[in-house]
Amino acid sequence: MSQTMQSILETLRELKDSVARQNKRPGEYWDKLICALISAAVAALTGLLLS
Repeated sequence: MSQTMQSILETLRELKDSVARQNKRPGEYWDKLICALISAAVAALTGLLLS
């Protein structure tokens, strides 16, 4: 019985970790998009200043 309970608790812990990672992903995508947009703007500005 104790081993079964430990197995259930471990599975629950893994599921909670998985859900937490899934919830964090959209924020990471937005961060990457914003970083790419800022980098493109800086590159464009640098190109204008150098030409």
